[in-house]
Amino acid sequence: MRDVNHVVILGAGASVASAVRDPEPSGKRLPTMDSLIDDLELGNVIRSLPADFTTSNFEEVFSSLYERDPDSTTLHEITNRVTEYFESMALPAKPTIYD
Repeated sequence: MRDVNHVVILGAGASVASAVRDPEPSGKRLPTMDSLIDDLELGNVIRSLPADFTTSNFEEVFSSLYERDPDSTTLHEITNRVTEYFESMALPAKPTIYD
């Protein structure tokens, strides 16, 4: 059986809204699906994809890549960069408006 990894990003903007008052301690921006490509500086990777990947929505790009080839090197590179970005973030020292 193949080893399967997952990237799961959930939310409806609550984390972005909470970071207005209580930003991530190192100043990292909390991305949305529409800003994640820019926030994680994935533009060079996305621009290297075939022309039919014209959306700026991360979820659409990632899903399309996975459907075509779940073992692609591009998909692995994106997954690694997303993982590194979020692993480097820290929670605020005090509760946010959503805690």
